[in-house]
Formats: sequence, C-alpha cells, structure tokens
Amino acid sequence: MVCLLAVELPDAVELPKTGHVIGLDMGISALLTTSEGEKVENPNYYRLGQQRLRVLSRALARKQKGGKNRRKALKRVQRQHRHVGNQRSDYLHKLSTALVRSCDGVALEDLAIHNMVRNHHLSKSILDAGWAIFKQYLTYKAGSAGREIRFVNPAYTSKYCSNCGTAFQDFSLSTRWVKCACGLSLDRDHNAAINILVKAGWDAPLIAHVSHEAMRRIRSPQH
Repeated sequence: MVCLLAVELPDAVELPKTGHVIGLDMGISALLTTSEGEKVENPNYYRLGQQRLRVLSRALARKQKGGKNRRKALKRVQRQHRHVGNQRSDYLHKLSTALVRSCDGVALEDLAIHNMVRNHHLSKSILDAGWAIFKQYLTYKAGSAGREIRFVNPAYTSKYCSNCGTAFQDFSLSTRWVKCACGLSLDRDHNAAINILVKAGWDAPLIAHVSHEAMRRIRSPQH
C-alpha cells in the first residue's frame, strides 16, 4: 500500500532590494574573491580532518573482516566523513545566505566543475572547497528570494585588465598580481571578479573606473 501526502508550501518571499550586485571569482586558497576586493578564505575542512581520518582508517584496516570491532571502526570512519561534510555544508549555507541577503544580483563563472575534478592535482582542493555545493545553495536561495544569478563564460576573466580591457603580457597560472600600462595594479582574483561582473552585464565598482571600451573588450575578448 502506498500512502501519498500532499504538502502545501508557502509562496517564496522576495527580499527587499539592496541596489547591490557583485561578481565572484571562485578559487582554492581563497574560496571567493569579490569584485570589491574582499576575500573569503577556504576553511579546508577535509584537509584539516585528514590526520584523524588517517588514524581511524589505519585502525579499521587492522580489524578482522566480518568482526564486531571492524563494524565499530567502520562506523567511526563514516562518522568522521559525515562530520567534515556537515561542517562544509553549514559553512556554505551561511555564506550563500549572507550573499543572497546583501546582493540583488551575483555573477559567477559557469565552471565545468565535473571536468575540473578529473585533474588529480586540483580535485581534492576543489571538492574540499565545495564549489558545486555552493553553486547549488546560492542558486536555489536566490530563486526563493527574488535575487538574480548570472553565469558567465569563464574564458579570459583573469587574463584581461579590468580597467582598460587589454590582455596581460607574460600571464600564467603562477601570476598572482597583475599590472597594466594603464596604471592598474591589482590582485589577480580581484581583477577576475570585476571582469566577471562586467561580463554579466552589470557595472563594475567605482574602484575599477572601467571605461565603455574596456567593457566591450572584456565582454567579447579577442583570442
């Protein structure tokens, strides 16, 4: 026998407008860098809990298969994994809620996260940061609150100057600070977050003084 329950949910309540939009660059050392230059550090819950997990896993490996003690040891390992997952989930819930409450719109790169985690050098860091979970939380909370999320093509968001739209010379993954002949000198991720905001069709913060020509170049970069 199948029992069906009908649950009536209240309509979503839109939050008051704040007049504030923001671009976010997602990273590993800093989980987020905003178009206003603020950084949200990555708590690295999995890496911090690895020592205890190694101890519990070694204890599990020493237990005889099929035995009662092995089942207990397995439960301790599973409990540690849940603890790390709950820490990450709670952190990302609070972060996404704060962004939805303070911003009318949020711009992010449309990252192919499933493909990126295939890179064994980055996979652990990306999964530990919880990029996909954060994206999910932010999207559904924004929809319930009447906020707007815009996803942009991630190509060249770091490589172009957010002040004049010129491509940086001698630019590589190791570049952490960018400088341009126009006078811009900025943290790489801050520069990228401004470009993400502009690509989404929103005005950049005054700190960048982005010209109309620069906006055109950033939104449609030449390869």
